[in-house]
Amino acid sequence: MSDNWEVIPCANCGVRFGISSDLLRFRMKDGCTIYCPNGHTLNFKGEADKVLNELKKEIKKLTKNLETVEASRDSWEAEAQRLLQNFTDEEFLRTTTKEITKTVKSVWGHLQNE
Repeated sequence: MSDNWEVIPCANCGVRFGISSDLLRFRMKDGCTIYCPNGHTLNFKGEADKVLNELKKEIKKLTKNLETVEASRDSWEAEAQRLLQNFTDEEFLRTTTKEITKTVKSVWGHLQNE
């Protein structure tokens, strides 16, 4: 334990009181109650819950984004497979370099935007 102290106000009566920095940090993490000198309860649970809810929302958002990217990738892979299956040697020879470059740039641009 450190010898550092924090001065905090009571949310109910406004009295300012000292609490060790380590204990304050610990209570902010575990969300348990502390008491002001006048007996009012101070609870940091709401703060911990707020951070936890924000993290859950961010995880949900990232998971949804990942699913979207994976679905898009699967779609592009399926399209690439379909195009490859449709090419015969004769069709491939007739396809110009310009057309191939345009397709590659289109696919690459789409993948870069995701």
